[in-house]
Order: sequence, then C-alpha cells, then structure tokens
Amino acid sequence: MLGLEDLERRSRSVARAWVRFFHKHPDALDHSDWRWVARLGIGECDRFVVDQLPQILVWGAAARELAALDVGWLELASGSAAALSVLKALGQPLEALNRVWWHEGFAEGLADFGVDSFAAFAARDGAGRRRLLVWPDYAGQVELDLLLREFGKQLAGREDVQLLLIHDGEVDGDSDEAVAQLERAYAAHVPDGALLDVVLWTDALTERAIDKLRGDVRCCIELPESATGRRRRLLDRLQVPRARTPEELAAQIGFGPTHIRVEANSQQG
Repeated sequence: MLGLEDLERRSRSVARAWVRFFHKHPDALDHSDWRWVARLGIGECDRFVVDQLPQILVWGAAARELAALDVGWLELASGSAAALSVLKALGQPLEALNRVWWHEGFAEGLADFGVDSFAAFAARDGAGRRRLLVWPDYAGQVELDLLLREFGKQLAGREDVQLLLIHDGEVDGDSDEAVAQLERAYAAHVPDGALLDVVLWTDALTERAIDKLRGDVRCCIELPESATGRRRRLLDRLQVPRARTPEELAAQIGFGPTHIRVEANSQQG
C-alpha cells in the first residue's frame, strides 16, 4: 500500500512524464483537455503551490489521519448514496494535494528542458499552431489599424500562429471591402517582408460553427468594439482566454509578413 510520500513522488513523476510527452508532441497542447496546461509556465506553477501553502499542511495531516481509519464497513454499504458521499469526502484532501504535486512536477519537467513555459515547446519548431480570434469593427480603419499596430510586430513571422478574423456580412458589410481595409492596415503596420497568416472567417456563426471555433481557438484578442453587441456575445460563448494587450497575449502564446493570405469560407479541418 502506498504511503502519502509515495503518492507524492508518483504524482510528480507522472506530471514530469507528461512534460516529456508534450515536448515530443506539442500539438497535443491544442486539445481541449490539455489547453489549461498549454497556458502554464514555471512561474504559474510556483504561484499555484505558494497560494496553497497555508492548506498543504492541513491537507497532509488530514490525509494521514484518514489513511489510518478502518473503512472496511464501507464495503458492506457499497453503492449506497451514504457510502459514496463518505468516499468522496475522504478523497478531498488527497485530490487537493494531488493538484499541488502535479504543478510541482510540471515545473520540474519544464526546468529539465531548460524552458520556462509549455508555450516554448510549440514555438520550438512551429508545431501546434495557435489560432487567435478577433472580430474587429470594419467600419473605417480604426480597429484594423489598432489590431496590427499593437499586435502585428508580435505576430509577424510566427509560423505557429494564425490570426482568424471574424466577418459577419450582416454586421460588417462587404467582405471584399474588409479585405482591402485589412491590406491597407497591414501595409501601414506590419514590417516589410514579414509573413502574417490571416484567415477571414465568413461562414455563418451557427451553433456548429461556434462549437468548432471553441475547439480551435487558443485566445481571443479583444478590441474596443468586442465589448458590445454580437461581438461580445460571441466572445462570451467561446469561453476561451482573452487578451487586450500584447503583454496579455504573450502570456497565452509565448514569444517567439504581405502577403496576407486570406481564405474565405474557412471552416477547414
């Protein structure tokens, strides 16, 4: 039977093994089950552990006391609501400790590779492309200029990043005019010769389309008009991280030109 220290070593070892897996297969970090990990770094893991310090000693003491209990009687009541409730309560201290151990293991695993975040794995060789969604106001040049002035230099040359611009004809008008405005903004704000991968999403925002976006999008860039109307409702429904500044975006994708490559009707596999 494993003691508490054995469980801690095993959990930290398993977490480090996952770090090795993500180093080898960085595209797996784009899976919805692991996207929370993709946003972690050593700093975030350390802060998580520090924030739990007041409770760790309490959880550890509780887990040791519970381990000494004779719970054989639960077998007699196996399957009953009362037994299930007791088992759930008994497992809570261990579940809390396990989250701490995993974060410690993640930090140790990242340090093994000499990187400070999981984002470095995807940026290493262009794998695990990140799709960044933004829905600008196409009326005039203001928001397109803001988008590429503030974020263009940060994203230019990033082969692992794709900028996905939403265009709804009912709200935004003619898509050809939107492309022309985008090209003007690009010429004004993106360095000469830099490659910026841009896709214009012109499909209807159906439930199925929103589900696809929710699975594909790593982060939303939030511009001023994103806080209003249909744009705000879409971002709220996607429930993915948002960035309002280049610094906030860097925290999501890490740091790592047109030709602007524009693809209409872009629901692609």
